[in-house]
Amino acid sequence: MRNFFVGVDVSKAELVCRVLDEKGQERGKGSFANGAAGFRKLKKFLLGLDIDGRFHVGMEATGVYHRNLALFLYKSGERLVPVVFNPASVKAFGQSRMSRTKTDGQDALILARYTLELFRDGALRPWEPERPEVAQLQQLVSRREQLVSMKVSEQNRLHALEEDGESLPFLVESVRDEILHLEDRIREIEKMITRHMEGHPNLKADKDLLVSIPGIGQITAAAWLGHLGDLSRFEKPSQIVAHIGIAPRERQSGSSVRGKPQICRTGLKELRCALYLPVMAAATRLNPVLKSFYERLVTSGKRKKAALIACMNKLVHIIWAIMKSRRPFDPNYALERN
Repeated sequence: MRNFFVGVDVSKAELVCRVLDEKGQERGKGSFANGAAGFRKLKKFLLGLDIDGRFHVGMEATGVYHRNLALFLYKSGERLVPVVFNPASVKAFGQSRMSRTKTDGQDALILARYTLELFRDGALRPWEPERPEVAQLQQLVSRREQLVSMKVSEQNRLHALEEDGESLPFLVESVRDEILHLEDRIREIEKMITRHMEGHPNLKADKDLLVSIPGIGQITAAAWLGHLGDLSRFEKPSQIVAHIGIAPRERQSGSSVRGKPQICRTGLKELRCALYLPVMAAATRLNPVLKSFYERLVTSGKRKKAALIACMNKLVHIIWAIMKSRRPFDPNYALERN
């Protein structure tokens, strides 16, 4: 069976694809609507290129948009193989191997070549859907994140109205009421998240391990479990660090460092945000291991933000260790190894 490598650039409205053969020669390209009808047309287009070929379809993780396509391909038979990549990995490949021209067609070609490269290296891992309860948890967590974002927007709007001495009182009250309404909806969905985790033994067991770490509560645990899913697809914690996008980076020229260390802002923004505030609390107050680590870094001259980034990395390693060992967090053991 011949193998073909498809890159699909997934946006809200459109799927742009490029197809390569095993020699890296382009065999086809097209664009389709992002939806059920477009998925069927994409399938017909690909299978029409070769009567016996297997098509490895690479795409970036883009939330619900990529998942719907991946699930459709997964259910379409063994000739269509979905592969989902961390956007950070694709970006790094594109910058090192190809033109940096930013077009949908170019993005699809980068994805196709990246899929081919991993196939040649024996490192291509087909996508499989998460367990239903994990997919449902991810939906609940994502909805809570949307509501929190909406609340922040309304709070900013309220602040602007209050600063403006000429704002209509009705508008101010309207925004205040909307904030209260959003807070009610957030509390409601948080209760649903808790009930969902408690109602599924595997999720409950994982959640109980996570909340044994000082600084991690129910919602942070839910974000971890919902966004990351099955940890078996990762071979080491550094891969999770890269997947989330919390690997520190510095801009360097020769032996000098220009500017402050920054987080690599690719990867899972939602989980990165979910971890940041708990890490701040854990590193400064709640978690003796992270607190000791944070203070040592700051004392040695690290900027506070860089020290917090390092603590986020360390927290990922701690989570990895307890999830693999299936033993709750032990501060005494962790401090001995710190």
